[in-house]
Amino acid sequence: MENQCIYGCAHGVIGLDFGSTYSAAAVLLPSVDGYSTRNMVFFRKFPTSLHVIHGENDVELQFDPVDRVMLRKDRLCHLKALLMNQTNPRNGDNRMVNSFYSSWSGLDLPDEDVVVAKFLKGLFEKALGVARGLDAWHDRLRPAITITYPISWSPEELSMFRSAVRSAGIADHACRTCRVRYITEHRAVVTTMQHEHHNVLAELNSDSMIVADFGGMTDDAAVVPYPDSIPLRYPEEEELELLDRRMLHNSSYTGSMSADAEFRALLLQKGTLKQIFDKSAEAKASLIEALFQQAASLQHNVKCIVLTGGFSLNLRLEAQVKKKLRERLQGDCPVFLETFDRRLAVCTGAVLWRLPHLLRRLIDSQDA
Repeated sequence: MENQCIYGCAHGVIGLDFGSTYSAAAVLLPSVDGYSTRNMVFFRKFPTSLHVIHGENDVELQFDPVDRVMLRKDRLCHLKALLMNQTNPRNGDNRMVNSFYSSWSGLDLPDEDVVVAKFLKGLFEKALGVARGLDAWHDRLRPAITITYPISWSPEELSMFRSAVRSAGIADHACRTCRVRYITEHRAVVTTMQHEHHNVLAELNSDSMIVADFGGMTDDAAVVPYPDSIPLRYPEEEELELLDRRMLHNSSYTGSMSADAEFRALLLQKGTLKQIFDKSAEAKASLIEALFQQAASLQHNVKCIVLTGGFSLNLRLEAQVKKKLRERLQGDCPVFLETFDRRLAVCTGAVLWRLPHLLRRLIDSQDA
């Protein structure tokens, strides 16, 4: 029983967000006064990439913790697309994706889950290194671990992702009682918003929230209902979140781009760039509008929207999306809620979602 969790879980939590262009980890360890979100620390990785080292006879992939330029010939970027059937550059017809991944041609890559496992292992080891640098760390700690996944992924994509997590050996460092758990990125964001805006959400008196994730590869928007109460047990790994498919919309951009084969850089004229952003803003606004109308027809009381994902940080894009929705929905337009950092909302929620479970187990074990 050595190193196992003997008090429900007082070993801390690590949350991992494997993003299309931007990945992050959140770490929270208990202090003498218990858990405090003020003590949460983060590790950020941009881009989600591996360093490509060309040898005489093969190619070696290494995790590089330093932020780099994305589209370079020594970068293997957008690793998340390796698991995405609908945008897999090896067999997809998405022109944007094919342009991004022209650098993959000629590379003899291992299986997709092996490549992703190498990145996940590097991301987790950096998060663990951050945890070990905290005053609250001691060598017997084995934190609970929460890993997020896109709400729109198919069972096949999820299976590949979980295979990559197993190959990365992350569970070897986890609390054996609490183990590795999975939640959707959208659920994690809602958990973060409930923590940051609990008073506002109580005043709005709604039963669900629209979470629009504008990522590097696809747009996923979903109506996520608030939990009625904090569950008193962990969901099993197999109990992956399956929302009403009518309440989920996703799309991917299919415009044309050209890529420079030497530097992996996208060559865009100013007019083309504006056209891309205008088209993208219209698609994103229409996506949310359709979802809001559908939610209303199904008697969902949606009064707030939160934008996340790398593309949501583009001020021009954000302003256009908000303007279009306010003009179209007018007085019915939900309130736009802001999180402290859109790039960290998912990994933060991955930690916060775990805390009620851990505290409940801790209280139960102490009462016993």
